[in-house]
Amino acid sequence: MLFLILTSLCILSCKSPIGSSVPWYAAFKVPKISDKIPTHATGLGYFYRDDNTQLTEGPEDLNSSYNNPLYETLKQMYTGSSDIGYLLFSDQPPGDKDASSSRAHLKGVMVFDSDNGIYLVHSTPRFPNDPATGEFSYPDSGVTYGQSFLCMTLEHEELDKIAKSYLIEFPYIYASNEPDFTESKLPYVKDLLDSKWNKNEDTFIAEIKTASKTFKLFGKSNSWNYDIYHDLIALNLQKDTFSSTWSNGVGTMTSDCSGDYYAINVLYVNFGSAEWQRSKDHSKWAVSGSHVCIGGINRQESQKKRGGDAFCVDYNPFAQEILSVISSYEECSNESS
Repeated sequence: MLFLILTSLCILSCKSPIGSSVPWYAAFKVPKISDKIPTHATGLGYFYRDDNTQLTEGPEDLNSSYNNPLYETLKQMYTGSSDIGYLLFSDQPPGDKDASSSRAHLKGVMVFDSDNGIYLVHSTPRFPNDPATGEFSYPDSGVTYGQSFLCMTLEHEELDKIAKSYLIEFPYIYASNEPDFTESKLPYVKDLLDSKWNKNEDTFIAEIKTASKTFKLFGKSNSWNYDIYHDLIALNLQKDTFSSTWSNGVGTMTSDCSGDYYAINVLYVNFGSAEWQRSKDHSKWAVSGSHVCIGGINRQESQKKRGGDAFCVDYNPFAQEILSVISSYEECSNESS
């Protein structure tokens, strides 16, 4: 019933590739790979999943103005209306400068009006453009490597839970618009805009409810100094966690089999029509038992000292699809005795 109501009203919502309102969706962008399929060769192809669509390849690319869930979703932000509020978060905002390393390692888009809103978790550098100065386009900076996306259509109360976590996580906000109703309807969003950071807590766990699924938000501060996948997600879900995150650069952590629940690195994925190794992936996703998680943190030593989060949904059919794309993973060298 909630889903029927959602689709029948002209309210802010996540949009499927054809522009239909959906409670949530996930998407995984293919890296730029040598392939006869044009969208693979350009690095703009993607695989899509929502309640009604099994994991399947999109017919167009992520820079298109049709058959593109990112365009259909974010064009609601580019209307020029002062009544549409937004906060754009990124450790790598548009331009040529990164945010301070003290800031959270996360990228996200929060859009809201006086009724409800959207939150889009993503991994793409320099994206999206500030609506005050630009329009929708998928950046060249997001083409070479694989990327991940999670969109959730949310009531104000749920959006405000995310903002409450972000007061702990300390993200960089590179663009925003604050309608008059923000403080009364979204008090933690207002605190976020006013930089009223919470330095008294190190972790945050909350349920984020869409009309069809409930996501569990796992957030951490920059002072917690632990691996979010091994020490928060796996421990809380009580399942081993297989994660695909950025591995190029210094300090990449090996698979960790200490403790009761392990954090395992995915090495190679095969989506059927496209396959790639982790050196080609900038995604941040994980599967843990029947949960699929999408967020912004990598399994690298430096990330222990940065805020960040992941959103996990308990949805076994989706989890089984993600498990099936894992071709190989890194064995542990520190098996518990």
